[in-house]
Amino acid sequence: MNISLKTDKRDEVIDVIKEKDLIGSSFVSPILNGWLSVYNEAENENSEEVYDLGSELSSKLSCGAIVFEVYDSDICMYRLYKNGELIDSYNSKPDYFEPVSEDEKEKLKGNPELLLPLCPPETKVEDIKETLEKQFTYEEDRVRELAKILGIKNADWGCKYLSSDGNEETVEGWKDFWNSFEEESQKASEG
Repeated sequence: MNISLKTDKRDEVIDVIKEKDLIGSSFVSPILNGWLSVYNEAENENSEEVYDLGSELSSKLSCGAIVFEVYDSDICMYRLYKNGELIDSYNSKPDYFEPVSEDEKEKLKGNPELLLPLCPPETKVEDIKETLEKQFTYEEDRVRELAKILGIKNADWGCKYLSSDGNEETVEGWKDFWNSFEEESQKASEG
């Protein structure tokens, strides 16, 4: 699970994380293709906290944000925010846990038209629609494909992976990631 923001205000993102006292629980990527991503430890316990952080960052930075979540490789979900407001939601299998109404399924099918403004200029809405409707064996592959369309790097990683296995060979821009875990360790050693 992660938050990708269409912004160049990386220092402001880091300031919000420090202000919210999320030190010791977050990574922030460098800006790659006009996007930066935030990976927060709350993904392991409370995904709503990550969605709330995505909304808050989108609001404070006046930008678009997409929060990707994959459940057990079976479900891909995202929430899309514009200036802090939720403008679109997607769930690849909305009735995975229990049956949902046709209205709810319609709300959760994702709107390619709303993603299009965040994509590179040559992107076609049909490409987005096809990816949202396509069948995938592993939903991480849907996230990778959507991220590629949007131009987002490292969208298929989560905080847990970065904490244990992140390195320059697997994560693009790794050496330039801001790592709050390291900052917390430095503070502890100085204090």
